[in-house]
Amino acid sequence: MIVASPLHSSPMPVGDIPSFMFHAAERYKDEVVLVDAATEQKFTINDICSTSTQLAAGLVHNGYGGKVISVFDNTELRCVYVYYAALMAGGAYQSLSTDTAPDKLRARILYSQTPVVFTTAAYLPQLHGAIEGLDVAVYVFGQTHGSSSFAKLLKDDASFLPVRITSRDAAMAKPAYLAYTSNVQESLQPLVFSHFGLLSSYCMGRTPCADSPGKTAVSAVPFANSHAIVNIAHFPILSGSRVVQMSQYDAESCLE
Repeated sequence: MIVASPLHSSPMPVGDIPSFMFHAAERYKDEVVLVDAATEQKFTINDICSTSTQLAAGLVHNGYGGKVISVFDNTELRCVYVYYAALMAGGAYQSLSTDTAPDKLRARILYSQTPVVFTTAAYLPQLHGAIEGLDVAVYVFGQTHGSSSFAKLLKDDASFLPVRITSRDAAMAKPAYLAYTSNVQESLQPLVFSHFGLLSSYCMGRTPCADSPGKTAVSAVPFANSHAIVNIAHFPILSGSRVVQMSQYDAESCLE
């Protein structure tokens, strides 16, 4: 199903997510908005925008334009590149939880017809077992012997034009994000959020902190949760605030 806000009486954004986000973030473009708590890797808006664009060009160049692009990892912040790249390439982003049983993982990959999955070295054996015999490409964040690196897909192509959405109806109809939340974890069919649904949900739910750049928040939500993409890809970019992503999900670790 496509999830979109029914509250049409409120002024809502029109168009695709990357255009809206990166235009709104122009004044914060040099701000560090994401920090990986485990590695201390930092992401600025400029970095997210430029790397996502290069990845989108690489996806299209390799025939993945308009497809569902997946990430199999619960806390890897570089998934934000994949998220925006998938949308700029005219496709959708799918978050696959590392807690998913191999048979369900395989079924979800088949159901979504995703041609490519990004992951980290720790989850390669688990992923390879699930996709054995399938025509699915795997790219690894970082360097891993015998595996294709995420960096190989980055393509600096000045002629690349991201896919844009210019009407509300198209934004409501176009899937952007596929997720499996805990209450539907046994289901094969994902929740599907449209460009309009995700943007309007943010605009209705924005807090005073969203207008106060420089704030720092901690996120411990695994990325397969449907709220996670807002936590790491929408909120910090639109607010200029900083989100620190934890690799564990318990309250105690967040308070350390």
